[in-house]
Amino acid sequence: MSKRYIDLQKAVELVLGNIAERGPDYKYTEDPWVVEYRSNSGTGGCFNLMFDGYDRQIPSSDINYRKGCLVGSAFVDFGISIGEFVEKDVVHGGVSVTADSLGITMSAAAERYLSMVQIEQDSGRAWGVAHALGLSAALRKLLSPSEELWLESRDVKEINAS
Repeated sequence: MSKRYIDLQKAVELVLGNIAERGPDYKYTEDPWVVEYRSNSGTGGCFNLMFDGYDRQIPSSDINYRKGCLVGSAFVDFGISIGEFVEKDVVHGGVSVTADSLGITMSAAAERYLSMVQIEQDSGRAWGVAHALGLSAALRKLLSPSEELWLESRDVKEINAS
């Protein structure tokens, strides 16, 4: 097993730690940096790290970086240095590519969870909701098909009611 291994329990701990820092109602897509960067650069997607200036060529070692999206922030808290994100050119990137580039291996449930957290966050959901939906998706993969259909149907009803 890789020294940099994340199972579902560890992934949830890392995500919850970052939700505690910014709050469950924090919306990454409404962060002033994200709004400015996306509107001025025409670039969408997720940024594992935020940095000064939207007109900068990334990656670059002379930029002041800080934690960005929920998954990137979780990887920083896991012990990945900001410098390593820059060196491996994964300042901007999805879960699987970023993890592979950083030498992180994950359980299937952890990868499913983090991928869904990122998708939900990028669609504009608050971090607390992104976590709940990501965890639900990961757990559905562990259930039998009949239970998975029941759970999915219930999730949709509860989301639409809120």
